[in-house]
Amino acid sequence: MDASVLVALGFSKIEAKTYLALLKAGSSTAASLAKKVSISRPNIYDALNQLMAHGLASYAIKNNKRFFQASPPEKILDFLREREERVREQQRIFQEALPVLQSLAAPSLPSVNVQVYEGREGTRTAFNDVLRECQKHPEKEMVCFGAASGEFRKLDPIFHQKHYAERERLGIKGRYLYHPGVDIVHSPTIQFRVLPEAHQSPAVTWVYGFKTSIWLKLEPEKWIGIVIENERLADAYREYFDLMWSAAKPEN
Repeated sequence: MDASVLVALGFSKIEAKTYLALLKAGSSTAASLAKKVSISRPNIYDALNQLMAHGLASYAIKNNKRFFQASPPEKILDFLREREERVREQQRIFQEALPVLQSLAAPSLPSVNVQVYEGREGTRTAFNDVLRECQKHPEKEMVCFGAASGEFRKLDPIFHQKHYAERERLGIKGRYLYHPGVDIVHSPTIQFRVLPEAHQSPAVTWVYGFKTSIWLKLEPEKWIGIVIENERLADAYREYFDLMWSAAKPEN
């Protein structure tokens, strides 16, 4: 019989070899057993002690020497049943302790995904993402402040004309706070107000779905945008937007 069968049952390799050798020998000293299986005597004694602890081996003293013998193979079934009972008891103890362990665990941080976009292709990708994200999370209002839609339209007029038409077709609603004098594309689904002077910024911030998108113009025709995907951050920006909205002037 191959020792791997016993190893699969939870025996160590040395325990399995020792048990099989002892079973074949009938009775043997540790020294004789060590020679048969080519294992050092300290390791043989460790294996024998483990086997005896599981009730799978015993010894008798003859002429002041210990002669070990293997328990019948049927005892292995008893060993497996006892192990199953121990596992069930360990599971029961763990189930009782689990709520306490869970209460000790530090709260997991929400995942954050950050992407950076630049130039014309970057703005196209980001604007298309606005439409997808708003459809994915229609319960999350789209808001924008520091609105500079006129600047983006100058960069890519045909694309933005199609974007606004698609946004209106999809019925995406939102609110915009913009700087005085900015050329706004009016839409029946978007509300507009003038951003208070104290809150005006060169950056443009969109909040849509679970994402917050912050854009800054580096050169006359080059924008760079950072898009952060995190629901908690997006909701915090919406709360900030609501404060500014309440202080903003309605559109003339």
